[in-house]
Amino acid sequence: MGLDYEKLEGEVERIHGIGGSIEAKHQQVSILFTEDNSAMHFYSLDVLIVSALPEGYEMTSVLGQDLFSYWRLIHDPSRGEISAEVRESSWTFDPR
Repeated sequence: MGLDYEKLEGEVERIHGIGGSIEAKHQQVSILFTEDNSAMHFYSLDVLIVSALPEGYEMTSVLGQDLFSYWRLIHDPSRGEISAEVRESSWTFDPR
């Protein structure tokens, strides 16, 4: 994403996973999604931004449980489809 981790303010937390542990900083973010029918869903979330990853590691997801816990996700590998239904958001505007 091109963020300069050192310039980020926020509480530092050490997070742990299968590959070890890494430093991360809490950041308040705002995310806005629009649907095909023009409904807009706004989220205000506290997320963790990790420091530089060791060589050979990749981030597999920018969005995770912070956001997906508000959606109903359906994965249909036989059709190669993933769909989402918004269950909750911080704010929704639907002009219909």
